[in-house]
Amino acid sequence: MPFRNDTAAKKNILVVDPEKVTRLTFESIMTRAGYNVTSVGDVDKAMDAMDQNHFHLILADLAHGKGPALDLLAVKRFMESNVPIVVVDRDENSTSADTCFALGACSYLGKPVQAQELLRVVRQVLKAYEN
Repeated sequence: MPFRNDTAAKKNILVVDPEKVTRLTFESIMTRAGYNVTSVGDVDKAMDAMDQNHFHLILADLAHGKGPALDLLAVKRFMESNVPIVVVDRDENSTSADTCFALGACSYLGKPVQAQELLRVVRQVLKAYEN
């Protein structure tokens, strides 16, 4: 397990991305690193998963400026949730990033995301949000 690290122990991560290949890729990377990963394709399934489990971090796709990330950021704000959301966007641009940060995203990554960069950001965010 080349990516495994001690900070991953018992950390639950929710991956929300409408693209199955991306979901499975992120899930594989995070699982090999030792995280417990749940992956879903839309906001409704994400909300169901959040009702059933406690997540330490959410990794959500922006999907061309209108995807699950914005919906989840709005829900997070409404629920006053402290679960950090990392946004991943294929069309990385400063306007999208500014919007996500204004809504409460803690990090913003452009696709394609390299495994090491994804894990670095996840570790960094989890460390910053530790109780």
